[in-house]
Amino acid sequence: MLTRAERGNARPSRMCRRLAAVLSRAGFTDVQSVPVASVPIGKARQNVPIRLLPASSPVKFRDPRTQLSLDINVNDRLGLINSHLLRSYCDALPGLRTLLVAIKLWAQPLGLNSPSTARSMVTFSTYALALMTLGWLQSRGLAPNLQGGLEGVPQANGEGTFWIRNSPRKKDALHIECDVRFRLVMAWDRKPPLPLRETLIDWFQFWGYVFDFEHQAIDVKEGGVCVRPDAMEDKAQLPDNPVCVMDPFIRSK
Repeated sequence: MLTRAERGNARPSRMCRRLAAVLSRAGFTDVQSVPVASVPIGKARQNVPIRLLPASSPVKFRDPRTQLSLDINVNDRLGLINSHLLRSYCDALPGLRTLLVAIKLWAQPLGLNSPSTARSMVTFSTYALALMTLGWLQSRGLAPNLQGGLEGVPQANGEGTFWIRNSPRKKDALHIECDVRFRLVMAWDRKPPLPLRETLIDWFQFWGYVFDFEHQAIDVKEGGVCVRPDAMEDKAQLPDNPVCVMDPFIRSK
């Protein structure tokens, strides 16, 4: 085990290697340490940027008993906020968790939920599938927009702001500002339970026949389906991706 002083000075990559070794000794399989990711930057109450640890470093592994694939991220605070946002939507929409699990179980055998291994085919992370589902539900009026109306509200002492690097490995990388605010779920946000069978059929119908991949984007911050060129706040050139799913916090991604 690392001492408190060692933990304070240790690089995330070293901590991940130590964690991977512990998981391997504990009997977990397919253990991989992947020390790459974006660099989150925090802000103090005096509105002075404060750099956190150098990078977010995931460790991927499999539980041999349940056959579940898992990962642990070191220093991925933005990922934690992403999880809180999705949990809030799940609290507002009974049945959303079950729907997302069903979509994931459909996508995995087809290779459509393997972003860390795919190289030549279109595939999606679980987070992307969740955003695609949420944006579709918002477009049908079945999900609220927990980020709507907050852009014009002043932030107190920089709270609610994260800064990340667009390229963690470059010293001259640009810092990108992320507004990570979203409101609490209110009573009027809560929707009736989603019937799994009917909702799944509608989901496949939408992505198979309705969504215009060339001209439309999914953007849960903007409330669902948007015109693709207008989805980028900085008007940068759109990435050459078949499906445009906007990140609710990293607006250039």
